[in-house]
Amino acid sequence: MWNWAPFLRFRNGFKNGANLNINYSGSSSALGNSQITPVPNISNPVYITIGNIYLETPFTNDLWMLYSYNNKKNFSYWQVYVNGTNTNNGIVYANWFDNEGVQYNVPVNSRKGRNNVSLSAGGSSIPLNKERSLTFGLNANVSYSLSYSYQNVAQGASIDLDTFNYSDFMNEFWGNSQGSKFYSGQSGFEESKTVSTSVTTSGSIKYKTESFTGRIGGSATYTETNYSINKNANVEAWNFYTYCTIQYDTKNKFSFISDLGYRFYRGYTNWFGQPALSWNIEAYKTVKAFTFGLKVNDILNQTSSFSRNTTANYVEDTYKNIIGRHFLVSLTFNFGKMNTAKNRSATSAMFNMM
Repeated sequence: MWNWAPFLRFRNGFKNGANLNINYSGSSSALGNSQITPVPNISNPVYITIGNIYLETPFTNDLWMLYSYNNKKNFSYWQVYVNGTNTNNGIVYANWFDNEGVQYNVPVNSRKGRNNVSLSAGGSSIPLNKERSLTFGLNANVSYSLSYSYQNVAQGASIDLDTFNYSDFMNEFWGNSQGSKFYSGQSGFEESKTVSTSVTTSGSIKYKTESFTGRIGGSATYTETNYSINKNANVEAWNFYTYCTIQYDTKNKFSFISDLGYRFYRGYTNWFGQPALSWNIEAYKTVKAFTFGLKVNDILNQTSSFSRNTTANYVEDTYKNIIGRHFLVSLTFNFGKMNTAKNRSATSAMFNMM
């Protein structure tokens, strides 16, 4: 069996501080043993998977371009990033439920390609006055996804695992080696198209003096998912986030930081998408090569996080418990001279590892 993975790259740097990068890569994905094993996997009695010996290897084409510009006069930065991905013979799962609620899944190749396109553009540290004490940043992101799956449009049959015969099952479910019964719909499956779109815009304004730094900003995200078979399942929602961060550095090397954030949502089901207000406080003291820190997280004790997962088969809104209100004490040793911003970055890295 032959395999190939082409790769092409183009780079160019311009005299005015701009850079252009274009990359293309192609790759194929190896099939997993569980996807082609002709034996039902019954490790979960209510979620049974059966391999498909006729699966073909998927191949993915990936193309991306990055254009960036660094203005050395005012230290601003701009960039545009575009990425496109196409997958042929992508693997999806044909699934159905029997009368007892048991779910069955069989991997199949999508006859139509899966496509994803994303675009992001924006700038940062853009000055609003000559002293550069007031700067702003602006970003926008757009993503589009088109995929195909196969939904059972008839009542699924139960499988008697005690008398299961793989050849008989595939003859009814798949047909010949090309999937004559499955792709024609004779075995009860219909091709479903899922289109997902996401648009995010964000911006911030920063004011900085020798001892004070303040930043306010926010973002808005719109998501939409449409299904070709059941349009009543279409969903759309808005996520909003606003925040304010202030930092004050004293002459005797004390640093005090406070950030306040507020999230709210639109378009979610009942009891989901409740607004949340978060508040964190940090304090640091530098003594020679050491920086002592105290950080109090989630003072208002917002002990849950909210997320939405959208797939070809279902939409899931989830709340997850998080650590909630807590505090951390840190001690950082500085190798060489580091300013307050770098001290904070080093401490944050340590917190993240913890």
